[in-house]
Amino acid sequence: MKARFAKILVAGEDYAVMDAVTQRVYVSPVTVQRLADRKRGIGFRSLALIEPPYDPELDFHLRIYDVRGNESRDCFDAAAACAVYAVQKSLAFGTELGFSSLWGRIRAEGGAGGTVDLWADPPDFAPAAVPFRAQSAEKIYILQSQGRNVLCSAMRFGTPFCAAESVDVVGDGAGAAGEGISEADRLCAGLAAHERFPEGCAACMYEIVSRDQVRLTGLSGAGIGVAAAAAALAGISRGLLDPAPQVRLGDQLLRVSWGGGSGKICCQVPVTPVFDGEVEL
Repeated sequence: MKARFAKILVAGEDYAVMDAVTQRVYVSPVTVQRLADRKRGIGFRSLALIEPPYDPELDFHLRIYDVRGNESRDCFDAAAACAVYAVQKSLAFGTELGFSSLWGRIRAEGGAGGTVDLWADPPDFAPAAVPFRAQSAEKIYILQSQGRNVLCSAMRFGTPFCAAESVDVVGDGAGAAGEGISEADRLCAGLAAHERFPEGCAACMYEIVSRDQVRLTGLSGAGIGVAAAAAALAGISRGLLDPAPQVRLGDQLLRVSWGGGSGKICCQVPVTPVFDGEVEL
């Protein structure tokens, strides 16, 4: 069985998108692993399937698989790739689309230009909601990773997330973009497996440059878009950032907006279609 797909970059990370609305698509873990191979398959960070909606108020359901073939909750960034695909292939009318996913509801606006605005519900900082082991909710916690003390914010933003303020390490986030593992990435990996997150978490490390700019220096288990959002949300909640800061990782520039409280989050991510193809499943 053959299936049409598109390779699309979201903040420099590659996603393979398949339409399961107008074509029959079934993938097993073995199939996904074969397709993810960068020498013999398509090669991608994640495989995204656009499915018919489960909720009549939304346009599509989004299903994501990691390179091991496991279904993933890491759907935030992939929604931008799927929005571009849906607009280009005329799967929906207009450029404002609603997705359901394991991550939660995501609304995507754009898809015809070089950026997509991703809208989502605000984070929940309550320890029980994350979940995170703490006696009370705090804006900052001190956790250890790789023998270092790290200042962290714990939140549930679709999935459990740890956003850590940068310590004095060598790393500019290059490892997060696939160019090797930096020391900051290793610290993030340690935080992602920290015992105070009983379900595990995604993690990012950030540096406050000014009140309207923050730099990602490392991440683990998350796409760049959702990591940028988590870093900005942590800084805004701590009063260190203005409500609409820019977030930079290498040459990738994103913007995150949040007025605080119950207001919606908007993360503007750069999106670049690469090529269309057909593959045997």
